[in-house]
Amino acid sequence: MTTLTLLWIVVAFLVLMGSILAISETSISRLSRVRALALREEGRRNASVLVEIESDP
Repeated sequence: MTTLTLLWIVVAFLVLMGSILAISETSISRLSRVRALALREEGRRNASVLVEIESDP
């Protein structure tokens, strides 16, 4: 594997990670407090963390 190939793999990985982080940030910012509370009442895993993030951005 050449250095150029390795560089392209690293760049592709970083672009993929940036996309995943942007998508998760957008989904958290679009989540309403009421929906986060409803998820917590349903007993969803980590819903309490969402409520905490939503109440104190």
